[in-house]
Amino acid sequence: MRAEAALYDRRRQVPPLTIRGLSDQTAFAVHLVEIADKDYYLYPGATARALERYRGFLDVPRSRPLSQEFNVCDCRGCAFDDVSLAREVLEHAIQVVQGRARSELRRELAGMDAEYREHTVPNPFPRRVHGRLW
Repeated sequence: MRAEAALYDRRRQVPPLTIRGLSDQTAFAVHLVEIADKDYYLYPGATARALERYRGFLDVPRSRPLSQEFNVCDCRGCAFDDVSLAREVLEHAIQVVQGRARSELRRELAGMDAEYREHTVPNPFPRRVHGRLW
């Protein structure tokens, strides 16, 4: 705990956010990873933004199947408009965060992923996002 606090004090850029659906301990662990990771899209606050984007995509009325819209702008400000990139950032966060935080984040996403698979239609023209077809 002291080592994590020392790391946080040395690299204090943005105070850790409260991430809806996750405990404060997990939010803190995610924040430490966001500070230390070199991925362009995983910056302080990115996991919270990606989760909100993913939730927002799934929280629409179910009168018809959901369809993804792909964004052509790759800048940090616009990138999460593309829900597939938001989900990829969340997957990257799961890979780099450790212990209980990983389990909690994975559990949070499991229900959302099931809903995503249930309510989206397959794209007949998939594209590659971070090496995987979407």
